[in-house]
Amino acid sequence: MGLQRKDKKGKKGKGKNKKNNADKVKQKKDEVWKKVPPKDGEKKMKEHDGRTYHWCVHHMAWTMHDPKECRLGLERKGDDKSAKSSVVAASATTSINPSYEALLSTLARMQEEEE
Repeated sequence: MGLQRKDKKGKKGKGKNKKNNADKVKQKKDEVWKKVPPKDGEKKMKEHDGRTYHWCVHHMAWTMHDPKECRLGLERKGDDKSAKSSVVAASATTSINPSYEALLSTLARMQEEEE
């Protein structure tokens, strides 16, 4: 038998926090405001319904997490940067136009120097 937990009200369940599907209109309204970015000069943090939200540049939405703690951002940041430059270099060597090859290699070098 599977492990079942009882919540605060004594109901059995798996312990997952599921959204209430009964009020779809409220959920849609909730989703709409979260997608509206802050205007220039506005704070990237705001209170809504007693909760603090942060504008996450990775999700392009108001979220409960700070953008610095965003798993999506960390995932993208963790990409192998040397792999990117090696792909650029490989594509440059297979190109037909030698000036295009030189341009790509220069751009790859400049990107590595910035990082």
